[in-house]
Amino acid sequence: EKIEFKAFEGEIYNMFVTNNSMIITRKDSIHYDQIKGDQINGHFKNNELNILDVNKNGQAIYYTSEEKDSLINEINIISCEVNFIRIFCTKSIAINSAFIDRSFFY
Repeated sequence: EKIEFKAFEGEIYNMFVTNNSMIITRKDSIHYDQIKGDQINGHFKNNELNILDVNKNGQAIYYTSEEKDSLINEINIISCEVNFIRIFCTKSIAINSAFIDRSFFY
C-alpha cells in the first residue's frame, strides 16, 4: 500500500493511493461514505480535495440527505470493474500536515 502526495510551493495538487485503496468519510454518527478501488487519484484546488478518480474495481457507497433537516433519505451504490469512477467533491476536505480531515485511508 502506498499514499503519495505531490505539492508545489506549499500546495498539494495531487494524491495517489494504490493497492486496494479505500477512503471512508463520516457522514453522521452512524453513516459513513465509502470509496474503494485498486487505485485512487485525487486532484486538489487550494489544498482542498476537488475530484477523485477511482480506477479498476471501483466501488462507492454514499448517503444523501435533505439540506433543511440533514436527515439521510437514500443510500447510493456505484461500481465498475475496468473503467473508472469520477467523484466531484462537494464538501470541503482540507489538507493539513498531509492528513485528510474527516477521512481515513486503508
